[in-house]
Amino acid sequence: VFTRSQFNTGAFGGHIVKSTIDNVVKLKLVVFTRNSDGKWNQGVEFPYNDPTVSYAHPTFSNDGKTLFFSSDRSGGLGGTDIWKCVINADGTFGAPENLGETINTAGQEMFPFVDKNNTLYFSSNGKPSIFVVGSLLPPEIMPLTSLHGAKIQSNL
Repeated sequence: VFTRSQFNTGAFGGHIVKSTIDNVVKLKLVVFTRNSDGKWNQGVEFPYNDPTVSYAHPTFSNDGKTLFFSSDRSGGLGGTDIWKCVINADGTFGAPENLGETINTAGQEMFPFVDKNNTLYFSSNGKPSIFVVGSLLPPEIMPLTSLHGAKIQSNL
């Protein structure tokens, strides 16, 4: 699953980027799968994409059964929130669920990432710095740890 700008193909193969009335370019999710030959398909749009809403920054739980993403869709607590969709046995996506006020604020929560230990990381301007969710338990019992001021080491 990837983030892509919402656009229409224009004349002569050019692209016309869609924007809202306030000239904000919205984003969408595109789902790619491999066929039986191991080749990638052309991609299909995430079923909840909407030209007036952004969906971005997808990441999966370790078991591949939950998709996390950020979105400014209605029903959130602020600008952008962290949402999840359960992936059904047939590969379809369940309805988006907001992770709630333990995670989301009136600000912007973005860039969710799940590491190999099933720890959810995300950024927030409604909470100080980057937050870590110790496990992917229901939001009302998730402990939050701020990494504000901490050095994050990487091999990159």
